[in-house]
Amino acid sequence: MGQYWKILAPHDRVIVADCGKLGEFLFDGSPGDIPMQLAVLVTEWLDNDSDEAACSTSAVNGPSSPRASLSVEVLHIIFSHLADYPDIFSLSMVNPYFWEIGRQHLKQSIVSLLCPLADTALICVGDYTSKDPPDNPANLLTTDEEEELQAGLNSDERYCDDEDDEERPYEPFRPPTNLYELAKARYGGLVEVQGRCLLWPKIEYHFRILGEEMISLRRIAKGRLQQFPESERSRILALASPRLRDFFPKNEVWVLRNLMTREFVRGDAIALREDLVDGPLIEGLGFGEVVLSRICFSSDGNANMFYEEGIHRGVWAGHRFDITTLRKLQMERKTRNLVSGMMLARKWRRRLRLFGQMSWVTIGSMF
Repeated sequence: MGQYWKILAPHDRVIVADCGKLGEFLFDGSPGDIPMQLAVLVTEWLDNDSDEAACSTSAVNGPSSPRASLSVEVLHIIFSHLADYPDIFSLSMVNPYFWEIGRQHLKQSIVSLLCPLADTALICVGDYTSKDPPDNPANLLTTDEEEELQAGLNSDERYCDDEDDEERPYEPFRPPTNLYELAKARYGGLVEVQGRCLLWPKIEYHFRILGEEMISLRRIAKGRLQQFPESERSRILALASPRLRDFFPKNEVWVLRNLMTREFVRGDAIALREDLVDGPLIEGLGFGEVVLSRICFSSDGNANMFYEEGIHRGVWAGHRFDITTLRKLQMERKTRNLVSGMMLARKWRRRLRLFGQMSWVTIGSMF
């Protein structure tokens, strides 16, 4: 039957993806969903270097309404009690003074719902991983998590294979268990655990707001736009109907960062062609394929593909990642090592073949 795999965020007890057979999942475009979970938003265009000063000026020179005399601190408290994006936006449109505060809370609302897996330990674990003795990446699990594996599963937590339930005979659980089976029995998805959904590429993000509500926000924005400085109007309209491309611009060079080893991979170095690059999303060979090929972990090398190296002993298994812009990386100047994107691309093209029939370059041309 072959080995089955799951991408996990073990510390959050989250199943990121049920991969099935690794040799199929790795090459069918599925890893392309990973970058949107790791990409850090570009939000500088929402910032104002003189926010507090602008608030103070608006409070002094603004309308004589009692609402304009509220302090910055009080307004922050009021906005913090609003849970819905439309409510925050509507209150922000009272006047320029409210907008300066509300815009910061609109930004926080967006950031809190995007990049759900940035700076989160990730591993793609196989179901053939040894239970006794336990086999896990060094320093990945806490003491409590290791003890949970040693304790095993309850008698009613039956193993159920993802696709071949009827082919595998019933085997009662006995301690210990491995991370794959523990996740199958006890972990949940991002929705159940964090209340957040996986973000799918090329689908506009509207904060789970119905279309009519978005139209209403645009109507409010356009109706009150003349009351605001011209420099703010484009931001108001953008936040009335936020789009993914506003926060993941195509004109930036994006990089995948390993936050533990301080290594990074440039997107423009691994892309098979320039026209396949769409911000942090790269069709064919992209950041998702790079991450997945380096976080797999199992005691058994069965991966349903030909590969000359031990993909099942991933050197990045259990590490934390994000995807950010090269400009931000250069500004922070914290990364010391470089994983050559061209080296990775050449390795993929030369050594990874799906069932010995397709080269990676051929697969890249399928998109």
